Amino acid sequence: TGDKSALEAEVTSWRDRVSKMVSKYHQVDPEAHRQLQIKAQKLEKSHGEVLKQKTAAAKRAAELQDQVTSLQAMNKTTREGMKSRMKAAAEKVEKLKAQIAEATTAGAAKDKAKAALAKELAQAKANGSDADKKRIAALEEQAVKMRGLLRKQAEKIKNMVG
Repeated sequence: TGDKSALEAEVTSWRDRVSKMVSKYHQVDPEAHRQLQIKAQKLEKSHGEVLKQKTAAAKRAAELQDQVTSLQAMNKTTREGMKSRMKAAAEKVEKLKAQIAEATTAGAAKDKAKAALAKELAQAKANGSDADKKRIAALEEQAVKMRGLLRKQAEKIKNMVG
């Protein structure tokens, strides 16, 4: 019984010793605990702010994407409009070139006719008979008409070019 009491006393002693050691090493330093709580609060606050910034950034990104989409659509419409206007302008230029070529050809033909009439007029004046004088008057009348036609052609060409 004496050994039993001694063993029980020793067991109790070891339990107390182990319990003290466990409690000693499981204790939290109050200052370290307070600092960790402050740090945790700061991190929670910072996390909340970061989430707000993330939400704001996502909203801004969506707005910018909408703007990009809108600008791309406007750009496409503008390009298509420019293409059609350029095509119409090119067609008009070709049409005007054809009209100018036609007017130039007509003007050249009239210049040849005028030169022939002037030559004939000069010959008729040189010969000087009454029949020739009548022919001269007729040729002069034709020359006046030709000048009028040439002026009109020149105005048409000027209007086409201008």
